[in-house]
Amino acid sequence: MKQRAAVAASLIGSPTVLILDEPFNGLDPEAQKTAKDCFKSSEREEQC
Repeated sequence: MKQRAAVAASLIGSPTVLILDEPFNGLDPEAQKTAKDCFKSSEREEQC
């Protein structure tokens, strides 16, 4: 749960550059997929 909150907090404010160090460790498989999909879509749309 802490990791999920940390990933969400990193996206607040729409940062120009986002550096993540093992952002998916500690997430359950469903949350990992959701986060990965969000990051991929944010590359295209500049939002998550």
